[in-house]
This record gives sequence, structure tokens and C-alpha cells, in this order.
Amino acid sequence: MHIRFVVPKKKLIVFVKNRLVTIDAIMPLLIEMKEVYNMKSDIIVFDQLAHIGINENIVIRDALEYVGKEVYITKGKSNKILRRIHAIAALFFIIYDAFRGAKILHFGVLDQWPLNILGYIFKKNIYHVQGNAYNFDKFQHNDRSINKYTLVGSNLVSFGSKYINGIQIYDYRCTKIFEFGPPKKRSSWLQYIYGKSDYYFSHCHNNIDVSKGIIVIIMSSLDSCTPLLRDPSDKTQVKLFLETLDVLLKFSSQTPIFIKPHVYTNMTLLNNLIDNQDGVHITYLHPSVLATKSRIFIANQFSNTLADAHSLGVDTIEYTNYPESILKGTQGRSVSHKFVSYFINNDVNCFKNIVANILNNDFFLPSIQGVVDDESGLLSHLAK
Repeated sequence: MHIRFVVPKKKLIVFVKNRLVTIDAIMPLLIEMKEVYNMKSDIIVFDQLAHIGINENIVIRDALEYVGKEVYITKGKSNKILRRIHAIAALFFIIYDAFRGAKILHFGVLDQWPLNILGYIFKKNIYHVQGNAYNFDKFQHNDRSINKYTLVGSNLVSFGSKYINGIQIYDYRCTKIFEFGPPKKRSSWLQYIYGKSDYYFSHCHNNIDVSKGIIVIIMSSLDSCTPLLRDPSDKTQVKLFLETLDVLLKFSSQTPIFIKPHVYTNMTLLNNLIDNQDGVHITYLHPSVLATKSRIFIANQFSNTLADAHSLGVDTIEYTNYPESILKGTQGRSVSHKFVSYFINNDVNCFKNIVANILNNDFFLPSIQGVVDDESGLLSHLAK
């Protein structure tokens, strides 16, 4: 008689939220798990906007297909009964893989009914993960005394932040806390991005010479209220953008300007503001890909994407106009100054000088090695 042993399936199951920021944060980790431990990943998506966003973002879509596959639970079924049947079938296979040893990563969805049932059944293999790729503690919360908070699962993963969901990581009751560090500084991610950079620029902007570098402007909404600026109306946003563009256009013949809109940018207004401007291009490439060719990243109010550029050694500028109340709280610096090389508040002459100093120097690609070691032990723990 032969005894057959079932080998646990080496797989990661990742429940993402309805914004791309969570899949963007976790993707470097999934790439490393595939390349080092040959572990594939199922990305579980419930939200239609997240599904559309993934498939419209060429870099994220390609990376997802590289590490595994998307499991879109609703699958766009118009019939309610068919949607439920599809959802039940998908959850059945998730549970099946979990029983075979798959590790489950999430950003809070498994702490809520009804998916918290999975958290209780597979507690040891559940990992609650920080929802962004960097430590943005300074402007996301204030220190406060709280009661201990119990996770559904046993494991908590930090990418550098001491807080997750506004709670200090050591105020969670869990078996293990992994302080992994910023995933976008990992060597595997940097090799992946730099290896594909030329392809993406050629595919999306094949008629633009980027050999001498590019300038990247990270857009605001242009027209919605923002309390970060002195005058929260659209006039301040437009004024700052036009001043920024006016300074940069003097260099656009040699260094093309790439404008990266946000999902909420008023594109009609933006197109009107840049109409007939030579050397100005709208791009939807991933910030990390843009950073591989960039000489400067510029934003008129702090954007998390500045951290992507800063981690690759690119100069970042926040040319803005904070109110006195925020300047007092930040001590005259950016709301997240660790990711901003130059903070300039309502001083266009200073902005001109700094831009000129950077762009008048020769362009060279920085040598980025990336992090290989994992003192937290997270990678080997996931691979068990």
C-alpha cells in the first residue's frame, strides 16, 4: 500500500483594498517572493474601480501577471445570482488553498465580517500589512494613549511605519510583528523596475528623447479644496502650477517635462493650461519607472510619490504655499520632510535658482544597490 502525502501549496493570497496604493505597496514583496522562493500570488480584488485601475496601469498590470494572477471576485457579472455563485466559487478556492498552507496577506479587510471568519480559522497564516510603502507617520496621526487592539490574525507587517491605522504597532495584540522596512528599496524591486524602464518609455513615449533625463511634475487636483495650501481654493493650485511650468519651460528643449496626473486631477483644466506648450507631455507611467530617468520630481503639495523618487536618489522639490498654521507645526518644513530634498514656500526666485542648479549639471543615473537582507525574518516566514 502506498501512502500519498499532500505537499502544502506554496502560494500567497493577497486581499487588496479599493485603491491601488495597497497593491503598489505590496508588489515589491511579491516579486521578491516569486524570484527567491518561487511563490506565486493570487491578488483578490472586490472593487470594480480597483480592478479597472489595475488593468489601466501597465506597470502594475504587468507586475501582477509576473507574480501570479488577479482574482476579481465579482467578475462584472450583471446577474445577482451569477455574481453570488462566482463569489462563492472564488472563496471556495481561497479556502482550499489556505487549508493547503497558503499565507494570506491583507490590509484590514479580514478584520471585518464576514471575512474575519478566515482570520480566525487560519490565524497563524494571516498577516495584517501596512497599507503604504513608506513611513509617513509624521503627518498621518498624533501620538495618543490607546487600549491594546487585537488582530484577527497572528502577524503584523510594518514597512517602516510605527503606526498602522493610527495605532502603534506594539499596541496590537499579535504573535509576531515584522518590521520589514520600505519594500521599494528592495534589490529585487529595483532590478525589476530598472530592467523594464527602457521598454516602458519606448512603449508609452517612443517619440521623446529621454537620454538626458526628464523633469516630472506630480499633479494636484487643480480645482478641489485642499487645506494644505494657504488659500484652499483652486486659484492657489493653478497659480503654483503655472509658476512651476513657467520656470521649467526654459529647460524643456533639452529636458522634456512629464506631467503625472492624479486620479482626481481635472484633466480638462490641465489640458487647457498646457495647450500648445512644446516639450510638455502627460504620462501615466508608474512613479518608480519615471524616477529611473528623472532629474527632478516636483509637486506643489506633498505627494506620496515623492518618496518613490527620493528612494532612488532623485532630487525632490515641494514648491508650495503653506498657511502659517501648518508651517508652525512643521517647523518651516514639508509635512513629510524626509522625502523632500528642497522645500520652497511661496518663493519663486528660490525655486528658479534650485531648478537651474540641478538642471545645469550633467545627468547621470544614480547607482542604487537596494536591500537584500531581511533582519525581520518575514520572507522566510512567508516561505515556510
